[in-house]
Amino acid sequence: MYGPNAATNQLISVQAINTCGNSTIRNLAGITVTSCIREGDLSGNVFNIYPNPAHDQFELFYQTKENVSFTIEMMDAEGRLVNTKSIVGNGLLYSTRYETAELARGVYLIVVNEEGRRLQQRVVVY
Repeated sequence: MYGPNAATNQLISVQAINTCGNSTIRNLAGITVTSCIREGDLSGNVFNIYPNPAHDQFELFYQTKENVSFTIEMMDAEGRLVNTKSIVGNGLLYSTRYETAELARGVYLIVVNEEGRRLQQRVVVY
């Protein structure tokens, strides 16, 4: 299942476990996995935003390279820069939280620039 192609018609089993107890196991069939990395294998490009769409906040995850600088830019639908961060990577998974209370509803473009690479994703704020 690891690779560039989507894995279709997969079966995922889920169970909630909390202080109230354990739920029954529920099987979800027909799932398509479009992005998957092996736990502990962060050699690929990891750039995720969750949740998306976002209401109160969202979190950005990016796999860094050790001692390599990168920037994260957030732009609104009209291309205006809303937020920017400059970070030096440590070779680990970087995460940052964005509060959306002061953002207008709409679509924002999140761009990560590192060593001449430009990765981008859209996030919907509602």
